[in-house]
Amino acid sequence: MTAIPEDPTADTDEDTVDALFQDFGDRPGVFDAGDAQAAFDKALQEHKKQLEAEGGTYKPGDKIPRKVLAQALCTGLESCDDSVSVDDQIVQLYGDPDEHADEGSGITAGYGNRPDNSEESLIDDFGGENTASNGHIVAFLSRIDEIAAGGNGGDSDNSGGNHGNSGNYGNSGGNHGNSGNSGNTGSTPQTPSVRPVVSLSPQSRTVDEDSATTTFTVRLSRSSSQTATVIFFTEDGTATSGDDYEARAALVRFDPGETRAPVEVTIHNDPIHENNETFTARLALPQNANLSSSRSTVTIRDDDPAGFVGAVTNLTGQCVDGQITVSWSPPSSGVVDEYRYNIWDHPAMVGGRYGNRVATGTTTTNTYATATAPDPTVTYYAEVQARGGANPNQAGWLPTGGFTCTESLPVVSLDDTTLDVTEGQAVTIYASLTKAPSGTAHVWLSPPSANGGTIGPCTSSSDWAIDEGRFRFLGRSTSASITFTACPDSDTVDETVTLSLTTIDINGLALGEPHTIRVTITIIDNGTGGGQGGQDGWRV
Repeated sequence: MTAIPEDPTADTDEDTVDALFQDFGDRPGVFDAGDAQAAFDKALQEHKKQLEAEGGTYKPGDKIPRKVLAQALCTGLESCDDSVSVDDQIVQLYGDPDEHADEGSGITAGYGNRPDNSEESLIDDFGGENTASNGHIVAFLSRIDEIAAGGNGGDSDNSGGNHGNSGNYGNSGGNHGNSGNSGNTGSTPQTPSVRPVVSLSPQSRTVDEDSATTTFTVRLSRSSSQTATVIFFTEDGTATSGDDYEARAALVRFDPGETRAPVEVTIHNDPIHENNETFTARLALPQNANLSSSRSTVTIRDDDPAGFVGAVTNLTGQCVDGQITVSWSPPSSGVVDEYRYNIWDHPAMVGGRYGNRVATGTTTTNTYATATAPDPTVTYYAEVQARGGANPNQAGWLPTGGFTCTESLPVVSLDDTTLDVTEGQAVTIYASLTKAPSGTAHVWLSPPSANGGTIGPCTSSSDWAIDEGRFRFLGRSTSASITFTACPDSDTVDETVTLSLTTIDINGLALGEPHTIRVTITIIDNGTGGGQGGQDGWRV
């Protein structure tokens, strides 16, 4: 193939994908490059529209999301059902055929090799907005060649279907299937019988976690008069790139006369005691060479001592409005790899376990877990276990006491934060609840006497008055009101009054925001004492 990108680790773009599909061509009965190209164009167009709808733009050379590439590859692959959702297409393309024979084509490494062995992890990595690298599509096309050749790693040199003869890809006429001669306007390529064999060694090895690096050797069986190349890349197994080792992809080149090339991969040393973990190195898409031993499995041997993991502390459980929350604090000793939890619906001890399990799960970072209560009338119980170490070393399950579900209190707040009223006039202050109370509920305003006011009618000494000192929510009402009156007096300056809801003697309610209001009283006196005929009719 002439379109293999120089940097397999770089994010791929539209031009690179187009060139690879055109250069690779069809594999009759296995892969249709034209269908893949059409599906790629359609999926990319939908991606562009989505970006525009979100206020973004797509420019030539921008990165390609993995989900766009997945749709193209599934459409081109004869054994992949492209009528299903994108997530299901991803599972078909990258799923483990041994565990999911009815779903996965196993076209590349799938979730049989993923650390948490989950379909969700696979979709998270290959779906969403995660971008595809040049190595993703090169590895895929390499696997297509293996399938077209009957699974022998790309040695597809049979007459009439010579897909492995990379000397023919991309020549004028583009005929990949007729012994490598049609349309070949350049020099005659080497025939398969005389091409050297490229291989990867060792086929397996074990390295210590603190070894820093491990080196692979890519070999040609003999020197060649032509430049030969092959793609080297790594794949996660139980070891995770970025955490346990550094992912590597490279174009290995053998100039005429060269037969050996070392490739180094970095190993990360972490302080966590864990199981030994593996990753795989692979070769793909050779040019001017046949592919032989193309895989190498590396086991990273853990070198961290096991440490005792204590039990969690401060374990509590509660259920409010049908939502169960279990929380805890980390153990006082040991390094925790994960927490496991169970939530049960009654304490019928059977074989040392609680009865019906409502929820179960693990978490590596959170110190809490949530679940929906199927029946808010029963008592619930929970247990949490801290785990760490290789086998793993683990603390015992720590149970909570029983806890029952309760309803949260309605939250009360004021409808307004400011109001204006003219002297001698009245205004209504409203308060509202987030939900209906279970019975009669009330909340008091701050004592009026502290602000020059009174409860009841205006008096000679009051600047303002309210008809009642508290908001009463009767029945299942969620709204209540109090009338505020600005009392006529001889003042000549506008006044402000600040009132607040208070938790003093609050009943059946929780205080929310806003709970303070500022009332501005506009004075209409002219300085003569107010009231009718120059007399203050409110003063006796």
